[in-house]
Amino acid sequence: MKAKTANVRSGPGTQHKKVATIHKYDLFQTLDKQNGWVKGKTSEGQVGWISKKLLWGW
Repeated sequence: MKAKTANVRSGPGTQHKKVATIHKYDLFQTLDKQNGWVKGKTSEGQVGWISKKLLWGW
């Protein structure tokens, strides 16, 4: 992740509710991609969306 922290949201957009926060070296398993957002699963099992601008490798 490029940022120090990022909000994990319930849907692909900032209008969706924050469901978790991840930190720079946390794992985030990619599940889907949509309109500049990446759906993934945190190491704690929470599923949500992060802007792909905040992630490496896109």
